[in-house]
Amino acid sequence: MTHSRRHVTSSKPEQLQNENLVNSYADLQYDRLLGRECIQSIKEQLVTPLISKVKDEVFRILAKTPAQQQTLEAQIGSVFEVHAGIETAALGDAVLRETFQPVKPVKRELVDRPDAQGTAQGSRRGDFVYDVPVTQELEAMLAKDPSLHAQLKQASEAWAAERPAPGLPRP
Repeated sequence: MTHSRRHVTSSKPEQLQNENLVNSYADLQYDRLLGRECIQSIKEQLVTPLISKVKDEVFRILAKTPAQQQTLEAQIGSVFEVHAGIETAALGDAVLRETFQPVKPVKRELVDRPDAQGTAQGSRRGDFVYDVPVTQELEAMLAKDPSLHAQLKQASEAWAAERPAPGLPRP
């Protein structure tokens, strides 16, 4: 499944931090093709313990008494909740689907030799492929990153200027 990725931003620092993580996890999953299980392990075994240690150290330095710790927790505690709303793989997937709007592939059955009624005959009966609607994917990519249009145009012009003779590889 192909995803159009759009980065969302917020004005609240804790939401911005969460969105930065969502964007980073999306980059790992969709651009670097890292599995969801691996990303969940990174969240649980690396990021969460690290943030917990940072929070403990900040509180140790800035709040000497339990009352000061309570006050500090009320003031800045949410900053350390970096996975709020994306704690589990299911919640993370839901946020990614909402944020990065997947372009759904279309299932197409492969047919070797159709008979007069179009029924599959031959070795490929039951085989299928998934097609991604290219037009929808391009529209989604351009909506996410308007600078892509200029990049595509520049690449097209460069290709036209360096067009190789038929049958020859591009220099």
